[in-house]
Amino acid sequence: MAVLFNHMKLTTMRHIAVASVFAGVIAVSLGAAWLVGLYPSQEQRCTEECLAKGMVGSLEYVYPAAQTAGMRSRGPLECRCKPR
Repeated sequence: MAVLFNHMKLTTMRHIAVASVFAGVIAVSLGAAWLVGLYPSQEQRCTEECLAKGMVGSLEYVYPAAQTAGMRSRGPLECRCKPR
């Protein structure tokens, strides 16, 4: 009976250890997602940079649509400032 009781203790301790590691991984993941959410988006950064220069900013594709025909996306975006 004592051997069975000791085995149950060890099993319970293992379950608690696994659950605590799992909870730690989830907590770190949520913390990382929260920190990434604090950074401004590319659109917000562009608007702020151009606003500092007294201009209006927008993200525009670097390549024209004809050059990227057949591709999955239109290529990278770049910030362009235009006068008001």
